[in-house]
Amino acid sequence: GLEVSYRELVGAFAELQDVRTFGEERDPLSDYSADGIDLHQAYARLTPGDWDMKLGRQELALLNQRLLGKLDFAEQGRAFDGISAALSRADARLDLIWALVRDRSAQPSTDPAAPLGDGKRHLGALHVGHQGLRGLEPHLLAIVEGDTSSDWVRITAGALLEGKLGQGIRFDYGAEGYYQWAKDGASMRTHAYLFSLRSRAVAELDSEPSL
Repeated sequence: GLEVSYRELVGAFAELQDVRTFGEERDPLSDYSADGIDLHQAYARLTPGDWDMKLGRQELALLNQRLLGKLDFAEQGRAFDGISAALSRADARLDLIWALVRDRSAQPSTDPAAPLGDGKRHLGALHVGHQGLRGLEPHLLAIVEGDTSSDWVRITAGALLEGKLGQGIRFDYGAEGYYQWAKDGASMRTHAYLFSLRSRAVAELDSEPSL
């Protein structure tokens, strides 16, 4: 990768990613297509004041990456072509995201069961969070996806609450819940729910035993 910047106000970043299985290329005469290499990220960056804005191909991740993430646990990471703007002020944060996640006119699907036509699929995301409350860190998230060649649309919205309480024995907790609604044409409707609860007790010793 290569990054350039001027006075921490404007800059650009480009990054190549090469993902392949060891030994898959027999020799440089029979395999010279470089299928495993791609332009992973390439974006312009503007950071006026408390804003951090990016335009181009970039990794996008919100909170614990349950709804939107860069897939960094896989061999090949994930990047999006779009625009992101993050506003950080005191203990509050606002994220606005738009991305083109599929262009079927440029990359037609070979799957006969593919539900979408020859249009483009767009993704928009909103996140609002606050970290200044004692023992509580609330986050609100919403993601909207839509396809230009059909009536397909999907909306996911919910909240994530997490925090830490106590001394001597510290309690870490987290709770999140999301509702998802989608439609495909006039007859197909989808409703889905997700809830997650977790808690952890940690003794503040050198060995940090936890439950």
